[in-house]
Amino acid sequence: TSPLTVTGLQSNRTYYFVMRARDEAGNRDTNTTQRSAKTLVSFGNDIYTPVIFAICQFCHSAGGLGEHMILTGGSSAARNQWVNTPPGDNGHVPSLSQCNPPTPGNLGMSNAQRVVPGNLLQSLVYRKVAPDDIANPRCGDRMPLNQQPLSRYLTTAEIQTLSDWITEGALDN
Repeated sequence: TSPLTVTGLQSNRTYYFVMRARDEAGNRDTNTTQRSAKTLVSFGNDIYTPVIFAICQFCHSAGGLGEHMILTGGSSAARNQWVNTPPGDNGHVPSLSQCNPPTPGNLGMSNAQRVVPGNLLQSLVYRKVAPDDIANPRCGDRMPLNQQPLSRYLTTAEIQTLSDWITEGALDN
């Protein structure tokens, strides 16, 4: 078996492959086995531009309702505000002690950060955007708040992309 590297693929996409072989005599194999692989979520292309830049920055900017977590300044600056960063308690957001405490079968938020690579349940950002049936317990209001110009929560696809990014390790890619 020889490894194959395919370049130039788009992020956050599932690709399907079937390998076929032909020998020097022109005989072709009958392989029809299909394999699939999903490319990694790109923070810049799949999270920052369509979600943070288009939606979150409305409030999370200087002078905005969410100025406790400024998400302006580009993709890397926004990621640095999220990954392995405690949520803080400056009167604008609930401290972790104000969140629902752990109960049997529920981890609570005692070790939470804004984003913990590989750990959805300890990632406050995920638990703030996911629906109640997934993000239980919630910590504070569901985001984004029903503010103009958005007037909607994130779509299921947007939440899944955020979930995949966190689960994949919250890479700066």
